[in-house]
Amino acid sequence: MKNRFKSHLLRTSKWAMLFAASTVAFALASNTFAQDADFNKSRLRTAQDLERRRSYDNALRIYRSLYDLVPRNQLYYEGVKRNMVRLKKFDELVVIIRTQINLSNGNNPRFWADLGNVYYKRGDPAQALSIWETVLADHPKQKSGYIYVANAMVQNRLY
Repeated sequence: MKNRFKSHLLRTSKWAMLFAASTVAFALASNTFAQDADFNKSRLRTAQDLERRRSYDNALRIYRSLYDLVPRNQLYYEGVKRNMVRLKKFDELVVIIRTQINLSNGNNPRFWADLGNVYYKRGDPAQALSIWETVLADHPKQKSGYIYVANAMVQNRLY
């Protein structure tokens, strides 16, 4: 009876130690994640402040590092896009937009409209119009597709 009790106690203590270790590891990971999130929020505010001050190169550097960490974050994507357009870094922006298109499996007309907008701004209106027409043809029942294309055309004064 004594050996059975010892054996049970040993097994129980192993599980208890494993549980305690995993709880501590989770707490540390959660704390690190919270610190990273706070740090990223701080960096985002800094980038927004730099952008307001028209320091687009510095703002882009921060937005780009945030975007590289979390490419699906639309705040980071929009910050990168705005500043790259202002700095006329169209070739780099095409790569980023194509990444967004791939992340959305090509199903989000917003990114296609953005791509057309960049082509128009870099001096290729025929390519831009072709992309916008494709957006409307591929998404005829999505109102958002029409809205994105219309906004891109209005931004470029194509009315």
